[in-house]
Amino acid sequence: MNTFDIDSTTDLFQAQDSLPENIRAIIDHHTNLIENDEGNAYLLCRDFLAAIEPHGYTFDYGLDGVPYDLQRINLPV
Repeated sequence: MNTFDIDSTTDLFQAQDSLPENIRAIIDHHTNLIENDEGNAYLLCRDFLAAIEPHGYTFDYGLDGVPYDLQRINLPV
């Protein structure tokens, strides 16, 4: 999938190849922590969200600590 196939309804977790390298690195780091049970998954998602939002991305997660619906957000200038 390339960036031309992305729209606002696409979960960018499913299109990571279209993301910048620094965003993929953040995703890889935090998903590894979650998948390897490096703590409470819900709290790890909170930290993951705090790490990715300053770069212009956000996502949702539930009490199960599974992140989903990664989206680009507009940051104030």
